[in-house]
Amino acid sequence: MLSGILIGTGSEPGAKSSRGTKCQMRFEPCNKETLQMLRNERGLTQDEMAVDSGIPLSTIKKLEAGISNASLETMGQLGQYHDVFLYAPHPGGPPQQSQGSRNRKHPTKG
Repeated sequence: MLSGILIGTGSEPGAKSSRGTKCQMRFEPCNKETLQMLRNERGLTQDEMAVDSGIPLSTIKKLEAGISNASLETMGQLGQYHDVFLYAPHPGGPPQQSQGSRNRKHPTKG
């Protein structure tokens, strides 16, 4: 189960992407490994991606080095650029129900 915020192009599955090609919904975590993989899939250097995407080179370098986390705006730009939905995983994973709340009886109306 995914836990986090989803940011992307807003395209429906099977819709045309911004490049005019048919796209399928693809979800990727927004982390340094994924960002490097997406850039390498396109055969781009960090410099080329910065110029092409409009995202500052310094931001791309920090994200790929794991020094910084992407803002929601940057995640949206990156998702749109790569035609993927990027999500920010919750640091502790999905919320867990506490032991106490599982044993608590809830009053019923009646």
